[in-house]
Amino acid sequence: MRSGTRLIVDLSLLKKNIELLKKEYAPENEIIFMIKADAYGHGIEQVLEYSFTEAGIKIFGVASFEEALFCRKALPELDFDIWVFSDLALFENKSNYQKYKITPVLHDIEQVEIFNKNIEFKSLPLVIKFNTGMNRLGISEDELSELIILLKNHNIKSIDHIMTHLSSSYLPKRSDDMTSAQLLRFEKIKEELKKNDISFKASSCANSGAIEQKRGLEESHIRPGLMLYGPQSTFTKKRLWKGSLISKLEVRILKISTLKSGETFGYGNTRLSEDGYLINLAIGYGDGISTSLQNTYLKHLDLQIKGRVNMDMLFLFSKTKPKLSVGDQITLWSEDYQQIQELCEASGRIPYEILTNITQRVPRVYNK
Repeated sequence: MRSGTRLIVDLSLLKKNIELLKKEYAPENEIIFMIKADAYGHGIEQVLEYSFTEAGIKIFGVASFEEALFCRKALPELDFDIWVFSDLALFENKSNYQKYKITPVLHDIEQVEIFNKNIEFKSLPLVIKFNTGMNRLGISEDELSELIILLKNHNIKSIDHIMTHLSSSYLPKRSDDMTSAQLLRFEKIKEELKKNDISFKASSCANSGAIEQKRGLEESHIRPGLMLYGPQSTFTKKRLWKGSLISKLEVRILKISTLKSGETFGYGNTRLSEDGYLINLAIGYGDGISTSLQNTYLKHLDLQIKGRVNMDMLFLFSKTKPKLSVGDQITLWSEDYQQIQELCEASGRIPYEILTNITQRVPRVYNK
């Protein structure tokens, strides 16, 4: 753990983001809030508890059964729904799915068969993902007839929730893009189910990128992830999502040194081309700060990350004497969206990576 270096998570900003989403984008849709990867690095237990009790979110999505089980055991008194989207371990954990009321999102024919043949799943909703062209997880159009036969053999006339996953919703919207093709395929799947007298109670396809561009909102549910933590997920010139970043990364100063032009420092002996000051910060790639951030200029600080990022520290360079002291804290990013955007643009990384890379060595502090 670090002393003085911390990720401050403002949960009240999360609530405001949820309110903004409901008001401006999806007033009629139910929300499945994606909290995988430790709530995108913000703390899965704290984010779940707050968004359930204070923001009215009832359904949460995670990637693995183990993530869902952790949430149930951490917050046993809360009556939320939690869905596992990828790593199901369905047969091995069948008794625990029922015991802890965890819903698997089924993505192949064999899983649907296991789900319907085993009594342990009878109390859980039937949720099926379809592959509409991403070719990652999901039952394809070619397998649809087999699925329909299987459902009829088990006397199932209604699916609780059907979904698909959009591969390219972060790209600027066009009428002939991949998202349009996937949405059309999803419509055909829904029509085929109806034609065979199999109904569905709910549906979803819109992830953050789709929601930001107001696509897929005709379904009953949406599945926001990154946008509720603040950053925009779309690669559009105009900023579509105006949410606030819910975290602030504060880093402690270990040392301030005066160096002359020509002197070297750190791994690789980076040589200075001018006189200046080095500010040694208590954070590095062991804390999740990528080495790709080397030489990044931080506009909001008017300082540059200089030389190689070390495991436990990095250096900022200033031409003029900084009005800072050892022990002070520097904010690498705050609620201002533009600050984390600078890091992404400079390093060639996406906000998902920047946020989820921050390790548990950096303490989380929660404000409400």
